[in-house]
Amino acid sequence: MPLSKGSSKAETLAKNRETGRAFEKESLEKMQENNDNVVEQITVKTKSGTKTRLDGIGVDEKTGEVVIEEYKASPTAPLTKNQEIAHPEIAESGATVVGKGKEPFVGGTEIPPTK
Repeated sequence: MPLSKGSSKAETLAKNRETGRAFEKESLEKMQENNDNVVEQITVKTKSGTKTRLDGIGVDEKTGEVVIEEYKASPTAPLTKNQEIAHPEIAESGATVVGKGKEPFVGGTEIPPTK
């Protein structure tokens, strides 16, 4: 029996989510090779109030500077509306971790300007 359009779309979304998660895990492992205190999925708020979730954040083991990475499993995957707003703001003026966060980037931690 053929799948309905709704099932096919749901299956596609589930497959994309699975592919994206696998790509994130692989990318985080690579990030850990040159960075300390790497954590994933941290929500931050910029000075303008825009919230976004960072896929990976850590500290460069050589320079001690904060490193932020955004992972997209597909080269055509677009940034979200909030990512388009927040990323340039984070590069210029930093952000603040909201919610509980994750050690060492707990809630209230100030993230310095970071590309």
